[in-house]
Amino acid sequence: MGDNNGTFSDITNLPTAQPSSLEGFEVTLGISVGALLAIMIGFSILRLRYQTFFMHKLFLKHPLTKTTIEAKTIDNVVRWIFDLLRFPESRVLTVAGFDALMYLKFLKYSTTLFVVLAIVSNIFLLPINFTAENKDRGQEDLQYVVGLDAFSLANVPEGSNRMWAHLMSVFVFSGAVYYFIWRLYKAHITYDDPNHHAAKSNAVTNRTVMVTGIPNNIHNDKDLLQTFTDIYGRDAIHASLVMNAPELTSLVEKRKVMLKRWLIAKEALYENNVRPQHAEYCLGYFGEKRDTITYYQTLLSELDSDIGRRQKQQYERCDVGFVTFASSVTAAKCAQALHNRDPRVLVTRPAPQPNDIDWRWLTTSKTERVIRGAIIYGAVIVLFLFWSIPIAFISAFANLTTLAKVQSLGFLVDFISANSFIKSLVDGFLPSLALNVFLVVLPYVLRELLKQRGFRLHSELDRQLVRLYWLFLLINVFLLSAVAVSVYDILSKFVDHPQAVITLLATSLPKQATYFTNYMVLQGYAGYPLFWLLRIDELLICKLRHILVTKSKLERREAEEPVPLFYALLYGRELLVFTIALTYCSMTPFMLPFAAFYFAIAYLVAKYNVLNVYPTHHEGMRMTSVVMDRVIIAVLLYQVIMLGVFSLKFFFPGTGVLVAIGITLWIWYYLNKVTYKPLKHVALFDLSKKKLNIRNQKHMDLVSKTYKHPALKTLKKPEAAENFILKNENHSEEDDDESDKDIEEGKEGGSVQLEEEEENTLSTSVHLEDLGTMGEIEEKLLETKKEDPSS
Repeated sequence: MGDNNGTFSDITNLPTAQPSSLEGFEVTLGISVGALLAIMIGFSILRLRYQTFFMHKLFLKHPLTKTTIEAKTIDNVVRWIFDLLRFPESRVLTVAGFDALMYLKFLKYSTTLFVVLAIVSNIFLLPINFTAENKDRGQEDLQYVVGLDAFSLANVPEGSNRMWAHLMSVFVFSGAVYYFIWRLYKAHITYDDPNHHAAKSNAVTNRTVMVTGIPNNIHNDKDLLQTFTDIYGRDAIHASLVMNAPELTSLVEKRKVMLKRWLIAKEALYENNVRPQHAEYCLGYFGEKRDTITYYQTLLSELDSDIGRRQKQQYERCDVGFVTFASSVTAAKCAQALHNRDPRVLVTRPAPQPNDIDWRWLTTSKTERVIRGAIIYGAVIVLFLFWSIPIAFISAFANLTTLAKVQSLGFLVDFISANSFIKSLVDGFLPSLALNVFLVVLPYVLRELLKQRGFRLHSELDRQLVRLYWLFLLINVFLLSAVAVSVYDILSKFVDHPQAVITLLATSLPKQATYFTNYMVLQGYAGYPLFWLLRIDELLICKLRHILVTKSKLERREAEEPVPLFYALLYGRELLVFTIALTYCSMTPFMLPFAAFYFAIAYLVAKYNVLNVYPTHHEGMRMTSVVMDRVIIAVLLYQVIMLGVFSLKFFFPGTGVLVAIGITLWIWYYLNKVTYKPLKHVALFDLSKKKLNIRNQKHMDLVSKTYKHPALKTLKKPEAAENFILKNENHSEEDDDESDKDIEEGKEGGSVQLEEEEENTLSTSVHLEDLGTMGEIEEKLLETKKEDPSS
């Protein structure tokens, strides 16, 4: 194996490109721990200074918003941590929604999993690794190791019987991950259980299906209703086709802008008791002065007349519609049934939440979506290929050994090598920092690309974004980084022997344990708290908007409103760390405590954010299967890499890993064929048999408004918003608590109360849509008046 003759075995003889520097790791750990302490202290102080920014939900007054922390904890610097940990996860479902709850469950179970793996591996495997003899060999020996590698499998000699322990660990650790998957699945089933559905069994959403592929012989709502009445009888009570009205939609969007300006002018009147004025030309700076309130009120009246006239016109229908049934059981049957011999015609699925629908893409044709899909996914492939170039560049120049190969940088290498601290900083901290910073923009680029794909549901976009983002991180950050650090030696041999992928990864990955440990430490101790707890980037942008852009209290409070939590970005990063830690769990046990700490910090930060900061935008309730699939792939990658490592170490009993691979493949097959069905559909026995009283006009009005295109909904006068908000201000939190209590105890009035709350929620959404989704801004207008009673 020692001669370099271009054979397949030469891949195993590549030199280690990045030494496992203990000093570099200590520098990274020290900086990260110091940053964590500073961030936690800064957050505890700033959250008291900017309460509306860091505790947004506490100050958001809405009839269905639940207070998440007690008032006595607001002014306490430390107590918020203990109150946060004691907050029951069962309440998260009410406060933040199902997606937030399942995300917290994933983080919690990941923390538990890696704590257990860390204890087992560091008790049994770490001593076996460290007491082996490769670290005691001479430097000229190919098996010689130094630094942190002495604690890894690299310290175990080839063919050693010590590796029986590592072989057994593959089965034990894989079994632990199987149990993790089962717990995640049971959590989904438990919180998506009969009690949850029984309480909402009469909600409009639970009694509605979305129909796609509607044939051309169905011309109107009556034809669609008759089609399903022929199958389900009188249980089909309402149907609506989605109409394509782009010009009307543009007018409604324009009305939202005018309404916002009118509200800002009204706020100025409340604050100053003087009617605001603006000039006629050049953004309001030149020309004759005019009354701002009257001007925008006139524009709103003209727009209302134009919109009202256009709403009465006939528009071209789309191939999408919604059908509502009197019973949620009938709706569930319809969602799971085949209604035409052509599986592309009259395809039904459970209706999404109304706020999950992207109406812009719901009205696009299938042909346009196919063309868009081909273009966008082609662009994503190009992005994957070209984005790997800078990732490989960062990885290749992540250490002094590689930099020394560039003659023009010799002076820089000498300068860095002369100072031990700078050398440790370059070898350990800076490469991980550069990689983290470089990847910040990636998920946002992917999201903007996928938005142009034309997904009809926001949740579909999120699920696809998780798949692509995780795949990108896995290939370009994990696998490519491991190869690129020795790219100069590997590429020529890889071209000659393309079948050597497993051997290549098994050779390269063990050498990068310290690099990925640094990455994990930097993310868990500094990156996550800085950007997701302290939210330093959002805070700076908010304050800059206050100084440079906002002119009124309404605009300032709007600048403080957080956007919905970016689950796709978080899931992608968490699944990458999960994959890295699992891949190294048998080879490098010292990495696992840092993985456990990463997930613990992520859990604490995420729980604070979903309870106190980020609003719930939409509920997809189907992210669990996506996460479970990624975890299974991580297990397979772990097992395949261990198979390659055993092969390189000439430990032939290691072929027993093939049994574990077979078990994992069977479990994956079983998950897709059997287990995922309850995640996609509601069990019929879980649903109430009670039917809606179709003679009640109040219910029918609610049904007809739920899935109506926002541009076709009846407009309300802008002045009606103040009465609406004042009515909500009088809504007491005690009523909310009583409603929750009724629902949880299963009282007879609980379902009725929930249905009334749903109608209030729908009424809210109708007003917000009709008034240009400015209800929250008007709410702040009322809050402003409260702050200044003289106005």
